[in-house]
Amino acid sequence: MGMGIGLRIRKARVEAGLEQSQLAEAVGVASNTVWRWESGQSSPRGDVIERVATALGKSVGWLYGDETPDADLATEARLLRERLEHLERAAQPDVEPSAVPVDALRAHGVELTAAEVAWLRSYDGAPCETLEDAVDLLLLWRTWELKRRLRQID
Repeated sequence: MGMGIGLRIRKARVEAGLEQSQLAEAVGVASNTVWRWESGQSSPRGDVIERVATALGKSVGWLYGDETPDADLATEARLLRERLEHLERAAQPDVEPSAVPVDALRAHGVELTAAEVAWLRSYDGAPCETLEDAVDLLLLWRTWELKRRLRQID
């Protein structure tokens, strides 16, 4: 039998080095509320569970027992931030006005998934005047994709 949500909250809180009072403050609830969650007397609901997950660096799905590799959105978010930092370091003031998003991003060493390439290719013929335009399109895709995954987890 797997861990319940209360035990998962406790495990993540301890791993994060937080006291119950610190988690309570971060989430906006009373300290005894966190104690009731961890003891199995109640469970966080609605937007509170999202705040708990964020404060603990876990996904809502992980708190509910989803242990699939892509369920840890904190890891995905970290990877996206690293990719964005890479883009910012590699950014040049301009990209050829005729460059399409995929070509512009690849010219700056950005690794793209097949899904990202397919989505960005739909913009072929719509020029990116700057690398920032191409990055904006990529971030739009990645934001949409993360939201889609969150809806699947919830």
